[in-house]
Amino acid sequence: MKGAEGVLVAGLVSSSDADGRRVYSESGKRALVERALAPGVSVSRLALDHGVNSNLLRKWIRRYQGVSIRPARQAGSPRLLPVVTVEPEAVPSPIAQVTPPPSLPSIEITMAGVTVHVRGAVDAQSLGTVLDCLLARR
Repeated sequence: MKGAEGVLVAGLVSSSDADGRRVYSESGKRALVERALAPGVSVSRLALDHGVNSNLLRKWIRRYQGVSIRPARQAGSPRLLPVVTVEPEAVPSPIAQVTPPPSLPSIEITMAGVTVHVRGAVDAQSLGTVLDCLLARR
């Protein structure tokens, strides 16, 4: 049988587990990796033609090339770098000038035992309504 990348590798699958997973022979993996490393070969196409997941073939390639799949852990304790602390400079915060609000006109009315404080501009009709209510309570 011939695939897009040449003749298929014989003896790639050595056996299958009870759950259907295939067990690949070392010689078959090596032969497939060598084909994958040839110039102009599509790793994905080669994997597809051989019924192998392309990520698995790439994993075999990294292993074949001696590239660690996981980052290597160095023996011994980790190398610690010195830490230098610097005291933060005191930066004066700007002081906001608080200006008092302009004084509003106000009046104080005591009537029928009640004191009413009125601040700001109030129209005569509203003030009259309040005073009428106070007088009605007497």
